[in-house]
Amino acid sequence: MLPDIFFHPLKPTQVLDTVYDQLGEPDEFGELTNESAARETVRQVLLDPRSQGDPGVFELAWELVDLYDDDELHDAVELLTEVLNAHPDQRFALGALRAAHRDAEGLVEMEALHRDMSFLLPERRDIRLYYLAPAFLAEQGQTDRGALLAREGAALARSLGLEEEAERIEERSPDPEHRQQSSARLGSAMEELLSAVRTAATPSGKRALGGERSSFRMAYLPAREYAKGLAEGLLDATFPLDHEDYRRELESSLHDSAELGRVSVVAIDLAEVDTFAKRTGRDPKRRSTRLAYLSTLPDKDAISWPPERNTPCWCTSQRKYKKCCGRPGFRDQPVPDRGRAILRVDGPQPLRVQVPSRIRLDRLHAVIDADAGAGGHYSFSVQDGEIDADQAPDATLSQLANEPGQSFGYHNGRDHRVTVEEIVPVDPADNQPRVI
Repeated sequence: MLPDIFFHPLKPTQVLDTVYDQLGEPDEFGELTNESAARETVRQVLLDPRSQGDPGVFELAWELVDLYDDDELHDAVELLTEVLNAHPDQRFALGALRAAHRDAEGLVEMEALHRDMSFLLPERRDIRLYYLAPAFLAEQGQTDRGALLAREGAALARSLGLEEEAERIEERSPDPEHRQQSSARLGSAMEELLSAVRTAATPSGKRALGGERSSFRMAYLPAREYAKGLAEGLLDATFPLDHEDYRRELESSLHDSAELGRVSVVAIDLAEVDTFAKRTGRDPKRRSTRLAYLSTLPDKDAISWPPERNTPCWCTSQRKYKKCCGRPGFRDQPVPDRGRAILRVDGPQPLRVQVPSRIRLDRLHAVIDADAGAGGHYSFSVQDGEIDADQAPDATLSQLANEPGQSFGYHNGRDHRVTVEEIVPVDPADNQPRVI
């Protein structure tokens, strides 16, 4: 009998962690010693009546498919068929997942799903179909068709007030214009800009080595250290509560930084950070202290990113990278924002604002300059770099400043200095961007 803790709601992360814990340590290749039993356990969870109607079914099914190697996709498709039959209410999402792991039959299935869904009212359509359909159509030689679906899915998501879902669909679009984050980095001047911004302070704790901006090392807290940091108040409210969300955010930062240069990861020990902080007179709770400690560690402690698909993951789980942080869709899941920042804006018209710590800079602009709206010419600056209105949708507040006392420039005809006064936990009832 499966434990009740898996359900109400279904918890995909807990299910997978339990499977790995109970079915033996991974071998030298990162494979579970009893992978067939692991698959069967997850299958039972997906088919359990307690999972009926739970949106976590789709996420867990996606994770389960990643337990299959490329030469086992036929078995994965058979399993997805079984899951689909057990959850007909999720046929558009699960059907798209199944279609994406087939060839010619999958193309027919995906088109049929899209056609059937188009007959439904917008609020009854399943956005999750668009996570997979555009890229799959492009892989099947229908790039233009895939781009059209991506535009359609993003527009649908926005019409339903699902901005994060719209961005997720655009990031996976086969149309380069939709992949805003990539296009914003074209050109050497842009690479210099974003390198400077992200070197200043990021949620992942990135630091440029020496004066060369094409090499990066990122600090990483393994699960035990992360739990300790949360329990002892060493990690502020800009850090996710879930270690998987933390890994997801770091994997995304690693992916973005790899476009600018060489990237590596260094696992750090908070006890050693504390010793370093006492020796240097620093605050062990500050990111800047962890970054300073990171700069003292030798290169031999760094793990180059990305690992090979069949080698152990950088996160020290000992799972294969392709089945851990490198699995398809892992970094695409949205990370909940549990921090809100109180900002002081100094200038001709001083004010204070409250915003989510991961607010996009185009939205922050609209809060600071309510009269100017979301358009117009404006920019944010830090160090020697600058982010203008065209690049603002691709950057967040946490990339400019994420500790009390840090500041950056805001320019819109007049110059302002924006300082982080405080970062506090999210209040679900009061986390809207606003002037206070």
